[in-house]
Amino acid sequence: MFPMISAMAAVLVAWALLSTLLIGLGLAVARLAGIRRLDMDQLLVAFWMGLAATIAGLQWWHFLFPVTEAIYLLLVPLAWLGFHGRVAEILGLLRGGLNSSPLAVTSIVLAAIWLANLAIGPCNSIDSGMYHLNVIRWTTDYAIVPGLGNLHVRLGSNQSGLLFSALLDTGIGRGRSHHIGNSLLLVNLVVLSICCLERWRCSNRRWTSDLFAGILLVSAIQMANHWISTFNTDPHPALALYIAAWRLLAYWEMRDEPSATRSYELLVVATMLALAVVMKLTALFYVVAASLLLVTLVVGVRRTCDRRHALIGWACAGLLLVAPWLGRGVLLTGYPLYPSTLLAAPVPWRVPSELVDAEREHIRAFARVHEWAFDPMRRASWEGWNWLGRWWSLAERDLLVPAGLVLVAGLLLPLAWRRLSSDARRSLLLLMPALVGIVCWFGTAPDQRFGFFHWWIAAGLMLSLLLSRANIAMRPGWRSSTALAVLLLAMANIKNPYQGTGEDAGFHPLPVARATPLTTDSGLQVWVPREWKLCWDAPLPCTPFFNPLLRLRRSDDLSSGFVLDPPPVRLAGPGHRPHW
Repeated sequence: MFPMISAMAAVLVAWALLSTLLIGLGLAVARLAGIRRLDMDQLLVAFWMGLAATIAGLQWWHFLFPVTEAIYLLLVPLAWLGFHGRVAEILGLLRGGLNSSPLAVTSIVLAAIWLANLAIGPCNSIDSGMYHLNVIRWTTDYAIVPGLGNLHVRLGSNQSGLLFSALLDTGIGRGRSHHIGNSLLLVNLVVLSICCLERWRCSNRRWTSDLFAGILLVSAIQMANHWISTFNTDPHPALALYIAAWRLLAYWEMRDEPSATRSYELLVVATMLALAVVMKLTALFYVVAASLLLVTLVVGVRRTCDRRHALIGWACAGLLLVAPWLGRGVLLTGYPLYPSTLLAAPVPWRVPSELVDAEREHIRAFARVHEWAFDPMRRASWEGWNWLGRWWSLAERDLLVPAGLVLVAGLLLPLAWRRLSSDARRSLLLLMPALVGIVCWFGTAPDQRFGFFHWWIAAGLMLSLLLSRANIAMRPGWRSSTALAVLLLAMANIKNPYQGTGEDAGFHPLPVARATPLTTDSGLQVWVPREWKLCWDAPLPCTPFFNPLLRLRRSDDLSSGFVLDPPPVRLAGPGHRPHW
């Protein structure tokens, strides 16, 4: 029992230290944006803005250097600048919350203890073993490696959230960062959701955005069930988009706030949208639709200076987050939007388009029926509409709750339409990005992992608008009942209430891969896992798919990158395109 308690305590301490660091960085960003006085919303947002600033810095850093613990020496002074002169103000906000909401504080403490227990669990994600940990090892050992996608197509997946995981995997965190990374993000979402739900229950303002953030608690629990102790990147875009939707809804409701505050909200939304897409491309459809909506909001801003500040903030977010992410895509695979072949760069390490097309086909097939696309005999199972039955049987477990909530809210909306104010009806436009995302997700790669956040954003917006704007929740009794229903729904989604003690001082250690060295035609030695396709922490370079045509750009220099030689003509056949 003591090893488990000590491991949980270590996780809680790591959360506290890293949250303080990221909040400080977020407060520094707010200071640069002209925010002079803090409120609780800005304090809750600071963690996520600090995360965005950290990932932006890591992207630029990794162009020249590997990610090491030395980066903390740069981040800590910047975080101190964020806290400088604001400690008393922050303590006042926290003291007011502790005194006014003991129920919320108790809920947060209990949730944190439970999440810390789950966080010490095993890393049971196949993708973490196949390429997430492999990417992290390349990130901590080398600056960005050109053509890394030629070694293994999944290594070309440009998911910048893994840069933050790599930072956590340095120093004393090496080998244990999977207990901290996703759990740190999830516990901060849980804290945010509980605080907003309690404020909606007790406050007289009854902002829709507070209830929306509270409903996201259910999604946070679902993500914790699957990914809290893994390197999995699927929750990363969801978390960023949740914050973007929350602040976009809050901006819609602002009437009497200072112009600097409103401009900062637009900056937060733009930054979170940029952060979501650089963390994983599955957020692209929502980000494009939300960006168009955001442009219309900025065009409607009356004051020219507010519009100018918003545009400057967006330009900075794009320059610091999206621009290096596109550059990283070109270096890793030769394609800025990999696995799309659009805008292919004429670089010598570009992954052959046949491999990119095959990877995209595999993603589509696996998203529909969880089968490999490499077997032509099974192609009929994911083509046409034959896949719908199999798909629903796989997606039902995780999509049933948000899809059911969307259906219920959709049925109630016509009944409550007359009670909705004109402003509430206009705010339904905020559903557009989620609905566009659902349609595009279903038409491309409808695995629940790639689009569950669209459903939760739609469900949260529709329910919160109905309950907050249709006079259903005017009385405190109704609000308390609604908050209790959200908490009960979240608790009903708990799948693993307890995690036992692991073998590594209370932690569950990473699996160990047994790999065999094989030699390519060029004399390069690569390690290939013996057990299925999981490299885990095998020596570099490791790939589950051995290709004899692989070679280094410079002999005996892994940092120079990888290329694939064209296959011999005898393999391709006369009149046929080379096949890798």
